[in-house]
Amino acid sequence: MSQEISAMKMAKLNAAFLKKMQDACWKICIPHKTESDLNTGEKLCLDRCAAKYYETNDLISKYYTQDKNSQVTQ
Repeated sequence: MSQEISAMKMAKLNAAFLKKMQDACWKICIPHKTESDLNTGEKLCLDRCAAKYYETNDLISKYYTQDKNSQVTQ
């Protein structure tokens, strides 16, 4: 049962992360969309933005994990 709850919490966290990334990257790369299709520049911008968003999130997660681990050992 607790594994199911943990999986549900993780799914919600992942969905929230993706929504925040989508909103942030859309705002940066496509502020005023008038056409129905994305052009090449917009696609590249979204791809780079998503990659940077993931990388930044990973760095922050590692920083806080290391910080918590160092506080526990002190």
